[in-house]
Amino acid sequence: MPPPQRFAVLATLPDAGGLRRALAVERSGAARPVVLLFAAPAAADDPAALAALSRDAEAAARVHHPSVVPVAGLEAVGEALAVVELFRSGASLRDLLDGGGRLPPAVAARIGADVCAGLAAIHALDPGDGQPFAHGAVSPEWILVQDDGRAALAGLAATSAAGVPGTGPAADLRAVGAALHECLAGEPPARPAAPLVAPGVPAALATLIDRALGVAGTQPFASAAALGAALEEAPGPAAREAVAAYADAIVPRDEGVRGSLARLVSAALPPPIPPREDGEGLAEVTAELLSPDAAAPRGAGAPPAALEVEPTPVAIPAPRPVVPPREASPDDAGRSYPAASRDGGGRTHPAAASPDAVATFPRPEPPSPRSVAPLVAALLFGVVGFGAGLLLARATPSPPPSPPAPAAAEVATPPAKPTAPAPTPASATAAAAASAKPAERSPSRPKPAPRPSGAKRVAAVRPEGTGLLSVTAPLEAEVFLDGKPIGKGILRLEIPAGDHRVEVRLGDARVGERFSVARGETWTYVVNPE
Repeated sequence: MPPPQRFAVLATLPDAGGLRRALAVERSGAARPVVLLFAAPAAADDPAALAALSRDAEAAARVHHPSVVPVAGLEAVGEALAVVELFRSGASLRDLLDGGGRLPPAVAARIGADVCAGLAAIHALDPGDGQPFAHGAVSPEWILVQDDGRAALAGLAATSAAGVPGTGPAADLRAVGAALHECLAGEPPARPAAPLVAPGVPAALATLIDRALGVAGTQPFASAAALGAALEEAPGPAAREAVAAYADAIVPRDEGVRGSLARLVSAALPPPIPPREDGEGLAEVTAELLSPDAAAPRGAGAPPAALEVEPTPVAIPAPRPVVPPREASPDDAGRSYPAASRDGGGRTHPAAASPDAVATFPRPEPPSPRSVAPLVAALLFGVVGFGAGLLLARATPSPPPSPPAPAAAEVATPPAKPTAPAPTPASATAAAAASAKPAERSPSRPKPAPRPSGAKRVAAVRPEGTGLLSVTAPLEAEVFLDGKPIGKGILRLEIPAGDHRVEVRLGDARVGERFSVARGETWTYVVNPE
């Protein structure tokens, strides 16, 4: 049996920069959504272009900044090569321009400042050829406004994936100016670039964009950090909360393509582990538990505690924490540790904390002397009770023997409990809310115990007697299963094994088909817009 593929493609995404893209789930380790950016044949077949692609993908994986979409690396997907990006929910700047036209100047300034911050981190990296790393394809298609309002650059290494020669940081700054020009004027800049004139745009902001574009007579910016600092000052960018609200108003996060992708990702990932409600088995860790002296008031001259612990309580499993012994190291040879001192309250303090001290615990006190009278009394009562029990046992007559057990044929067999009927298919409301609420488990399957928060999430096992229905249709098309609506666009849901009918409706057009799915089988239905 061939090994399962590492990536499960969920849906195709619109092309960007002439490159094919797909939304997928990486199934190795903890499942996570990713975007596959497929390399053009010109980059995959030419040795020099392939070497440049590998170098840039490796460099892109080393860029870590909140305004840069993370890159996981270059992977083989089937017979193609793809740059793997982590999926980030949001709307592209192109979506905002197509949906709302010109942007408010403050919103455009915030997006531009975030993009410049990401570019500064990219340009600070050397991919290995002695030149600064550059994005090379900055455009509204590659600028993502995330759900929290922060703009991030996607498509890092897209230029090499397309087999196009790389550019430098100066070209990235001109591309930022072109994107901001389109945001404020409603159209890309002319060639050669002319001064920006648009109603409602502050003159200071227009001057910055002219400098970024390299308009004749202006002084270009020396770096992306310099352009970002200028955008922060004039005319004052909007808060990211305002950017997020603007993006939600133009491209709602629960509607259209954006909403369909979010629901698709939620349905493909395993449900989150719910927190325990009773709190049983949890203990509260405070400063007193980790270091008894940390919370106690220290008088003048008292030595400092070995570890300062924040007083915020943390919930952990109930067993008392045990500090493991420290591994011996070569530096311990010849090291002497001063003796501990004892204060008036009976606590033990280290005279001087060692460099690798973790916590300070009090020295065990010897048990206080106790009276032996209670022990002697307990022994006497035990002897007297044992003797009385022995006398009563001898005086009590033995019970009569029990009658013989009936033969096997005479034993009454309890009636078998009726088998619970199979669960019915999920309704349309339950299918639409699959991204927010996990499907209920069958009553015959025991509820799994909650796992620790640090454990890796594992995909749930498909219940017995069910199959998987995968529908790929236009995002606004309604999908019906056995005459009942189950959602719109792209769907993946579990259905009972057996015969069914699937139907897709878009306006007055309808198309459907009867099918049969076996247990554990996946049935795929693809409807093209034509």
